[in-house]
Amino acid sequence: MLEPLSLFVGSIHVGEVILILLEQGIPEQVSRRFPKKITKRIEVLEDKISALPDDLLVQILLLVPTKDAVTTMILSKRWRYIWTMVPKLDYLNDHVNRKVHEIEFILRWSAEHTSLPKRLYTCDTLVFLSLSEKILVDVPSLACLPSLEDRELHSVVYKDEDSLARLLSSCPNLNYLSVERRDLQDNVKLFNIKAPLLESLSYVYVELTSHNEGGRTFVIDCPALKEISIADYSGDSCFVENKPHLDKAFISGFCNPDDKFVACLSSVINLELVLNFATFAWFNTISFSQLLECKTTLVDNLDWLQPLMFLLQNSPN
Repeated sequence: MLEPLSLFVGSIHVGEVILILLEQGIPEQVSRRFPKKITKRIEVLEDKISALPDDLLVQILLLVPTKDAVTTMILSKRWRYIWTMVPKLDYLNDHVNRKVHEIEFILRWSAEHTSLPKRLYTCDTLVFLSLSEKILVDVPSLACLPSLEDRELHSVVYKDEDSLARLLSSCPNLNYLSVERRDLQDNVKLFNIKAPLLESLSYVYVELTSHNEGGRTFVIDCPALKEISIADYSGDSCFVENKPHLDKAFISGFCNPDDKFVACLSSVINLELVLNFATFAWFNTISFSQLLECKTTLVDNLDWLQPLMFLLQNSPN
């Protein structure tokens, strides 16, 4: 099958055929511009190409520019998702630098984690950046994202801890950060979130293995932070630098915070807690002087009445 296909590709330029099909859309439109013989040939050609297995269609799309490969999704239902299987996407400089504001990469098809082009980390117009799944975060030393305000890092792997530090320091105006981590495989033991203007932080760490090697730390150094959502089941230690004035907090599965973090909760107006043995102790030690609304969820078979009374006593508002 491969040899006849090679001869076919050599005799008819696949890119031209796909572009013709794109430009003409349905056969009625094609017939208006081309003689019946040519129209018939295109129809037969389209049917033959569409009947090929996915692997061969991907090889065909590798022969055409990325922008043309992507637009084949409008040919038919058969072509809708073929371009997403292409293992290589080429972005020319004149295309990437067109004042891009939002980029979202979700890579699930790669066996190995994949690095992104270095120029991604120097885009001065980028406002929102989301990286998910099979991405290796390898940040160059000259990284600079001056306009970036929102960032999502979901289940990615970092080349090392310095890459994480450079990634955050390259965004002086970062306002919102969402982090999701899994297992022990992201190459970071000291996960230090240092962002001077960050106002909202969401941090989820789902520990999927029973093995805990210890010695891992989560540090929050965000003096402007107002909202925080933490669902951490890893057993890591947590420290807070430059105590922020929190207005809203959601805490779940959090076991090892330092005294500074606990003290930050005293300023919250809206608090949501998933209660366990660790968080119960906070009710008797924290004065929730600003608290107006509180939602609690029990996950352990505990005597909750006494801790709840402490919470009410320490929450005059």
